[in-house]
Formats: sequence, C-alpha cells, structure tokens
Amino acid sequence: MRNMMQMKKVILLRSAYRRGLGIFFSQLWMTIADVLLRRKFLIFRIDARDVTKFDTSGLPVLDCREITQWEDMPNHLRARLEDPAEGLEWGQKSWFGQNRRCWLGELDGQPACLMWWLDHTESEHFFYDVPEDAEILFQTVIFPEFRGRRLYYSLLSDLMRARMSNGIKAFYGSCHEYNTTPARNMSRLGFKYIGAVRESRLTGRRRWIPT
Repeated sequence: MRNMMQMKKVILLRSAYRRGLGIFFSQLWMTIADVLLRRKFLIFRIDARDVTKFDTSGLPVLDCREITQWEDMPNHLRARLEDPAEGLEWGQKSWFGQNRRCWLGELDGQPACLMWWLDHTESEHFFYDVPEDAEILFQTVIFPEFRGRRLYYSLLSDLMRARMSNGIKAFYGSCHEYNTTPARNMSRLGFKYIGAVRESRLTGRRRWIPT
C-alpha cells in the first residue's frame, strides 16, 4: 500500500508539471509537506437536495448493486482484486462484515468500478463526527480499462440517490490534500469543502481546521 501511495505522488507531480510550473511547485510543496511535516485531509459534504441537482443525462448508465459478502463478487473479479500485480487500491476482504458496505457498478455486463461507504457509527474511521442521517463515501476504484469515461460521477450519483431513498440526508467525503483529482471531482458533483484535518508527522496529533 505504501509503495502505491508513493507511486501516486510521483504520477501527480508529473501531471502537475505538464500543466505549468506554478501548478507543479504547488503540488511539490503539498507532497513534501505530506511526507515530512503533516498529513492533511480535506473534508467535503453534500446535502441530499444538492445531489438531485447534478445532471446525469450525459453519463454512462451503470448497473449497480450492493455486494454484502466477498463470495458475492463475480469469480473473475475476486481473482483480479487479489492479484498484487493489478495494484488496485480497492479495499480489503476483511472489510465485509465490519459495517463497511460495498457498491459495485457494471457497464455492459462487466464490473467497471466499486465504492465502499460507511454509516455514521463508523465516524472513528473518518476524520469528522457525521450526524445520524448522513453517510461517509469511503473509497472508490475505477478499473483501468474503464477510466476516462466519467464513471466516478455515475457511480457516486447512483449510490447517493439509492441511499437517499433510505432516508439519508447528507454525504461526506475526504481526500489527501496532495491528491487533487478527487477534490475536483467532488466539487463538480456539488460537494462543498467544509474544512480539513491536519495530522502531525511528529506527534500524530490531529487538529480540525474549519473553513
């Protein structure tokens, strides 16, 4: 996992360099700060009424369902998720049965993406104490051959609308400060940045910094 995180930082730096020196030096500072000084997690929130405002008409239509146990995953997908060579940051088998819930999206009959989400009782695994009528969007993976097709928006929209029918009123998400892609994606979906959690590399202490 650590090697994959370091690889992601290098990829983000290369991408920032292609977009200009100003963006590159900003990305470089966030990366150095994360490695040496502190980790910083950005926290986002969206209310149910704002979920319905997002236009999904131009997005691919996914066939989505909840996966309640590891054995319910398609056989070929289980093999793929367990293959270290794939390097997919999808989660862990042990998360099933730990109040972490899995949402699988298929496109044209093939598994294309999945997401984990948590209810409010799992706030300890997050960085913010969410209310009882809210849930946490925890981890997402789009399989490489399906990237670039805006499936992230389809998957999140589908999951949030399904959970709203069960009475959920708001959703929370987070990302590392240096990982700018999910921050942009959540903003485009209508999420609002509400603050950050800063964790010292030296002491491990966390501090909430509201907007």
